[in-house]
Amino acid sequence: MKYIILCTVLIGFIGCATKNNKSDTSPVSTEIKEMPEWIHSIDEACDNETEICASSEGSSSINSDLNAKNSLASIFQTKIKSNLTLEKYGFTAPEAEAIAERVSNTVTESVNVLLKATYIKERFSKDGLYFSLAVLDKDKVKKSLRLEINALDDQIEFIHAKGLKSSLIKLHILFNKRQALNDKYVIVSGSSLPTSMSFSKISSLKYSKSNLNKLAFKLIGDVPRIITKKIEAMFSEMGYKIVSTGKQDYGIRIKYKMNDEYLNVKGFKKFLVLLSLEAKLVGGSKLGTYTAQVTALGRNKQDAFLKIKDQIIQDIRNNIDKLNIK
Repeated sequence: MKYIILCTVLIGFIGCATKNNKSDTSPVSTEIKEMPEWIHSIDEACDNETEICASSEGSSSINSDLNAKNSLASIFQTKIKSNLTLEKYGFTAPEAEAIAERVSNTVTESVNVLLKATYIKERFSKDGLYFSLAVLDKDKVKKSLRLEINALDDQIEFIHAKGLKSSLIKLHILFNKRQALNDKYVIVSGSSLPTSMSFSKISSLKYSKSNLNKLAFKLIGDVPRIITKKIEAMFSEMGYKIVSTGKQDYGIRIKYKMNDEYLNVKGFKKFLVLLSLEAKLVGGSKLGTYTAQVTALGRNKQDAFLKIKDQIIQDIRNNIDKLNIK
């Protein structure tokens, strides 16, 4: 009886082992996944009425997500074409390029805010490749763009109504930004937001009938020559005539300071740079002031200044309208 039981047990073990061996050598059955339609035909898989979509692949789901979001962002790429337009209205090529670059940076900032609403709607993986579908809600984008464009319109109209030639640069920056964002609005809505403003209307401020257009500079402190020349160029572009003798309508006082500040780093020094502009009618009252303040690091004053001179010039350019010169 013991022998029979032992045989029965051995047969059971052998049977199990045989079954396991067959399972190891037999083909593994896998479920075949069909590629989703959005990988090959994004337009067919995306609701074009309410969504903006883009898909991409990557070596991991993280990479495919990032690539898909970047593909969607490329739809809103900023291409500022205002250089030639600005040159047409009296700006030099370098100054037109500087304004266009400033506009491009501000538009990019606005678009990046919009793109934060992008989300990954679907993912798919097969044979070591990963795919992602990135989506942006059109209604949300339209609403955000419309609010920002309307705010720009209010600002442009308000500044233009003052009729100050010193606002010319700021108006062109704002209007170029408005035009660029309007291009983005067309992408999501199919139509543009109208405006009563134009390049020529803004530039007409330069040729206003006011006879007050001659100004002279008074330098206080060791004002760097390049700073003086850049400020003179800004006023010339806005239609003012720079004079040193004879009749003067406006006086511009430029004050420059570069103060040492404490820095516990061997071989380097820290400076606080202050550049202030004050405008007044000759023989009359003060009109407006503005001060640019920048911290600079360098081995000496000259080294530190060279690192921040462009920043100072850009700061003055963006705020020169605060001098309130007609």
